[in-house]
Amino acid sequence: MREKTIVKILDEIDENISDSSEFTATELDYLEKFSIHEADYIRTRVAVILADFTEQRGENILLKLAKDKDPLVRAEACDSLSYSETSSTYEFLKKTAKQDINSMVRGYAISSLAEISKILHKNSETKEFLIEILGSEKVIFTKINIYKALYDMGEKQYLEYLLKSLNTRIYQNRCAVIHLLEEIIND
Repeated sequence: MREKTIVKILDEIDENISDSSEFTATELDYLEKFSIHEADYIRTRVAVILADFTEQRGENILLKLAKDKDPLVRAEACDSLSYSETSSTYEFLKKTAKQDINSMVRGYAISSLAEISKILHKNSETKEFLIEILGSEKVIFTKINIYKALYDMGEKQYLEYLLKSLNTRIYQNRCAVIHLLEEIIND
């Protein structure tokens, strides 16, 4: 199948999900098939679309994509896993947050881990874990996501660390902080 046709199919699936609470079997067949496509951007798009997954099959595709060779695919898959309600995905994200070689992947794994933690009522376990990995984390982007996660779990002192991160040298990290602060700030 030509990539142009694949993109058109993915566009249709993406548009249709807003009209339905779950993917059709045919849509999932396509997403599964395209999740192993040779083009990174196709696999990335599948991961983004699956952020709206509502069934185990969608989550399974995301878990496979979260192990992809391409870091952007892994990062998008980890980000899309934030709606999971399973302990196995929680444990997978913990492992990824601690061990993935790419800081962006670790950051998105941490963000989703914090979301799943709320659903599974594992905030105290997650806080301990995040504080532990914060001690060894060297990369600012990943630290920023840890600060936000800890803040969301009631550790209000981490807001100060987020605010200090606005002065980081790397532009993308400053943008990440602003994006995370938008989730916190209210009237």
